[in-house]
Amino acid sequence: MKESNVNRSVEPRWIAWVSVFMLVMSAVAGWAQQQSAAITGTISDPSGAAVTAAIVKMTNLETGSTRVVSTDTAGYYRALALPVGHYEVRAEKTGFKAMVRTGIELVVGQHAIVDMQIRLGTVQETVTISGEPPLVNTSSASTSGVVEERQVEELPLNGRSFDQLIYLQPGVNVATAAGSSPNQGRGTKFSVAGARLTSNVFMLDGTDINDSQNFTPGGAGGQLPGVESIREFQVITHNASAEFGRSMGGIINAVSKSGTNSLHGDVYEFLRNSALDAKNFFDDPNQPIPLFIRNQFGASAGGPIKRDRLFFFGNYEGLRERLGVSKFASVPDQDARNGVINGKQVTVNPAVIPYLELYPMPNGPNVGAGVATLQFSQTQPASINYVTGKIDWNASSRDSVFGRYTIDSSSKLRQEAPDHVLGLFSEDETHKNQYVTLQHTHVFSGSTLNTARFGFNRSVALVNLFNQAGVPASLSFIPGQPFGRINVGGLSTMGATINDPRLFRMNSLQPSDDLSITRGKHTFKTGFVIERFQWNTANFNRLRIQSSPRT
Repeated sequence: MKESNVNRSVEPRWIAWVSVFMLVMSAVAGWAQQQSAAITGTISDPSGAAVTAAIVKMTNLETGSTRVVSTDTAGYYRALALPVGHYEVRAEKTGFKAMVRTGIELVVGQHAIVDMQIRLGTVQETVTISGEPPLVNTSSASTSGVVEERQVEELPLNGRSFDQLIYLQPGVNVATAAGSSPNQGRGTKFSVAGARLTSNVFMLDGTDINDSQNFTPGGAGGQLPGVESIREFQVITHNASAEFGRSMGGIINAVSKSGTNSLHGDVYEFLRNSALDAKNFFDDPNQPIPLFIRNQFGASAGGPIKRDRLFFFGNYEGLRERLGVSKFASVPDQDARNGVINGKQVTVNPAVIPYLELYPMPNGPNVGAGVATLQFSQTQPASINYVTGKIDWNASSRDSVFGRYTIDSSSKLRQEAPDHVLGLFSEDETHKNQYVTLQHTHVFSGSTLNTARFGFNRSVALVNLFNQAGVPASLSFIPGQPFGRINVGGLSTMGATINDPRLFRMNSLQPSDDLSITRGKHTFKTGFVIERFQWNTANFNRLRIQSSPRT
């Protein structure tokens, strides 16, 4: 019994030590936090010798926040987990002139190398050098590209869906043949370096925001709005570091905007209108052009609540769209409704007559065998409301905190599904995606830093059938259930989508922590990410209808 007790007490210690070792080794060479950047470099004197114990101060020129580190015996310094932005780096030591390097813009995931040579003199004397450090990544084996702030703000986007900018990166291919449905996600599908479409991960401020089907996040219309609230994003296409976790495809690592010491904002509206369009090939030349009105509007603002310490940023974006959908259908002609087909009289079963009357009357030519054409247009309204709010707090020189809440609520009365070609039913689809990120970064010393984060992703998609033609409930094939589908050879499909109603609800809780320790030119990074998923789904075609026992 004693031996057994000893073995049980020793074995977990070995497991714990092995686990810690594996965590540390798997994370070595992870330079920066997921949504931040880093500055490293060497301070030397005019002879090229290392300057020990020099004070290096990094200042964010947008928010006034600072990070102070000192050089080691090799003259090397490192500052990790710096928020993206415009920086100034100042190096000084007694007996030397202070050196200031300006024009440094850090982008997400960047590891900027800023080497400086300080000259003999007094600290009161300052030498200023302006110049952007090279963006070439020499510290990581990952293959990635950055869509910078100016590109996000100025490149044209159809529907202002910022995921279109992902296609600027090499190795990204749009999957044009991939489906779009609530079951498959409405967001645009793409493959990175040949990986599966479900292998991509979208991250916003370090929080996974994939939709409930693990695809590109998107609303009822497929758009990924919020371009006014995204500062920049990184697309990692190959060999991502361990901190990014489970993804085998592309990683879209986005950073939201923050407030700064200057008040800034935008007010905008974008308009598209069918009055400015020409008819397409399928539009009836004798009828008015189908309606198409799209208004995208919104406003954003950011600034200081307390200068250098507390900042806010907020954004609202709305979309209102009325799109006319042109349709062609094959329906029974008048003779067929009277029981005459190809000049021959047939008996019409009385049980069929109510369903036959659901077919609209044709307005086009006959094609034979009792079939004629129908051409018509229906309006497909869509709406989006996208809101982001963010607070940044520089609590001290060692602590920084931020919290962000984003809600993307959208709806669309979808008319283009094949089952709805006759316009009896449409899909009333609503999406509501909510993302929360809370983060605290603490600098223990110039060589030790920790970032704790909590993320929450709630993605909901609900689809109901909208009986826009007033089909009587008595015609449903199963009492109390939605109308079914009717297929008749030579005629267009009539009825409802057999999947509806359906719902998809996902909750994802994501606590995580990153610890970085620097020793000389080596950085050890370890941490954990826990993701707890909860899925609640239901499809109408999954229902089990129990029939009455035979008598």
